[in-house]
Amino acid sequence: MRIADILGEKGMEVHTALPWITVLDAIRRLADAEVGALIVCDADRRIRGVISERDIVRCLAKRGPASLHSSPWKPRTPIAARDTPIPLS
Repeated sequence: MRIADILGEKGMEVHTALPWITVLDAIRRLADAEVGALIVCDADRRIRGVISERDIVRCLAKRGPASLHSSPWKPRTPIAARDTPIPLS
């Protein structure tokens, strides 16, 4: 089986989020799209990183429920892989 086969079954749509949304908004987007991660893009649609369910669980474990109402992308509070190179071809 190839990755293309898997994508053929689940679809090719990429779900994104802006860096300033809150953790709670990211959770809602993940649930609505039924995906496990969002590609974080800036206003110019440049990829800035990935936020995953795992990142959110770790954030909640470390910072508690108050983190739901903060952005995961604030300086000095990273919970996701920033500037992660993601090949698109």
